[in-house]
Amino acid sequence: MADIDSTFASVIGWTATALSCFFFISPLNMFIKMAKTKSSEEIPYLMLLCNTGNTLLWFVYGMAGGGDKVWICNAIGLFFSTIYVIWYHFYKFEEWWKIILAQVGFLIFLGGFLAVGIYAKTDFIFAYNIKEGFGWAALVVNILMYAAPGQNLYNVFKTENHNLLPIVSIIVCFFNCIFWLIYSLTKFDAIDYKIFIANALGLVFSMIQFFIWLYYYKKQGYRTT
Repeated sequence: MADIDSTFASVIGWTATALSCFFFISPLNMFIKMAKTKSSEEIPYLMLLCNTGNTLLWFVYGMAGGGDKVWICNAIGLFFSTIYVIWYHFYKFEEWWKIILAQVGFLIFLGGFLAVGIYAKTDFIFAYNIKEGFGWAALVVNILMYAAPGQNLYNVFKTENHNLLPIVSIIVCFFNCIFWLIYSLTKFDAIDYKIFIANALGLVFSMIQFFIWLYYYKKQGYRTT
């Protein structure tokens, strides 16, 4: 019975990891558009900061004992977030010295967190001391990240344009949260309340955003018929 439970938790965990990859890839179309228009104005910098901070904190938490699936998932997310941030800086700044300064500063910041995570994997006492702090910090940033697609809600209400909400990201987020929620409840040792709370709230945020999108989608459809 224990083996079955362990297998079920493993399947759920790896499925959640795969869905997270789709979530990390979903903003790619915005950056392709940025490259075509040569303008970074439509890229919400808050989203970039939340995505990067989220993956960094969960990566360290996973390396400090939060679970292999957690750090592997967020290592993949960190790869995409790094590409997005570096890509963004090339269109955000015009002067080369500002671009170089931004890239170097970001890479130093990134390297510091990676060093902490890698060291935590090799030192049990250090990992034990930092795990809880990084876990709760990751929870807070994770909630901000899940809420980030809704930062255009004011404009949606004002213009009644459902296209301002990234529906693909919202749907992927919904299913991603479901699987991580189940995974947090099926870990063999104990419920991981940090993963549970973060994804329970993410599930609520994605449902609210989806129903708002659906409402204005139908409303706009009725106007055109």
